[in-house]
Amino acid sequence: MRRVGLYMLVVFFSLCSTISAHNDDDCCHSFGDLNCIDHVSIDYHRGSVFINPKYDDEEGEVEIMRDYELYVNGKKVELNDEQQDWVMDYHELVRDIYREAMDIGWEGAKIGVKGAALGLKAVVGVVRLLSPDYDEEDLERDLEYEAEKIEIEAEELEEFAEEIEEMAEDLEYTHKLMRREIKQLDRLRWF
Repeated sequence: MRRVGLYMLVVFFSLCSTISAHNDDDCCHSFGDLNCIDHVSIDYHRGSVFINPKYDDEEGEVEIMRDYELYVNGKKVELNDEQQDWVMDYHELVRDIYREAMDIGWEGAKIGVKGAALGLKAVVGVVRLLSPDYDEEDLERDLEYEAEKIEIEAEELEEFAEEIEEMAEDLEYTHKLMRREIKQLDRLRWF
């Protein structure tokens, strides 16, 4: 029964987060801190990527448009083919991370709803304990069975989240490469 209580707590906190549906072209999503890129804020809005300094004492903005054009402080940067590939990779990684994160959010919400349903089953089960044909062992067995199904789904979701972590590592590598190889980005102390 302790495990069921733990699941209920996890479900409660899962339901406390708000998930909203958006078309990713019309939506804005901020990545805030990626562990590896801790001094920038990365936003995805209307198909463009915006990279800004995280701290107020720094200024500037980098934008990668949906057609992979790079702008630094509002000025278009001319890129060679190799640099253009890095900018395209960066944009696509941010877009893919955003989409994967939205999917994980939805799946997490579904798991949360199932957990809430498990809570209702627990309440109904307590009422059923009044019946001589149903005892605590029956209730525990029923709740454990349902909790195990939810746990399996949560583990699958965790594996999915690990894919995002790998994408974030690729993003970090590309970020560093762009900073090193594109002089307009290298001039920005915060990038």
